[in-house]
Amino acid sequence: MSEKPLVAIIDDDEIKRESMQDEFVLADWTVTVFPGPFQKLDDLTQRVLRDANCAVCDHHFVRNYAAFNGAAAVAELYQSSFPAVLVTQYEVADMLEIRMYRRSIPVLLTPKEADPDTLFHAWEVCQNEFEGRFIPTRKPWKTLVRIADLSDDTVFVLLPGWNSDEVIRVPRRILPSTLSPLLQPGEHLFATVNKGAEDQSELFFENFEHRGN
Repeated sequence: MSEKPLVAIIDDDEIKRESMQDEFVLADWTVTVFPGPFQKLDDLTQRVLRDANCAVCDHHFVRNYAAFNGAAAVAELYQSSFPAVLVTQYEVADMLEIRMYRRSIPVLLTPKEADPDTLFHAWEVCQNEFEGRFIPTRKPWKTLVRIADLSDDTVFVLLPGWNSDEVIRVPRRILPSTLSPLLQPGEHLFATVNKGAEDQSELFFENFEHRGN
């Protein structure tokens, strides 16, 4: 990012908002906090797009703050080519939920990692993606996906091109409904995946398809 950050802080915890605001002000950044509540995702994203040029967003909101989660907000901002970073302690606990949006979340940090310098670099990663430049762990590739098992809301898959021994949980909702009759253990699909991911929490999946026998 070449311009000075105008930072949106999106967090349901007032103490955390104020603490992060103080840290950024010390770094001579202009900060706008968003105390909520927000009933609609668009209400939040339109305000952020209007009042800031980058954002840092918590994931796990209480219901009286927002009727959606931070991953959805970051993904929505990404779709508007707006650099936003998800900061959460729930990366593992909510991995399946976050994976719904992981393609549009270039950087996910823990609260301890979310200092001004790290965030500035993270926003640059976002901006580079908007311009088609991906870091190796985020570059999308079309690759084979093998179904290992199924549940009501999850497809358990294996990625031979990434790690054939590690089962990965994928939200069933991100697969096209037209593929539902084909979903069974042993079936092979193709999807766009960031095969350079270093850990399965970084993996995203999109554009599932079946190419027939």
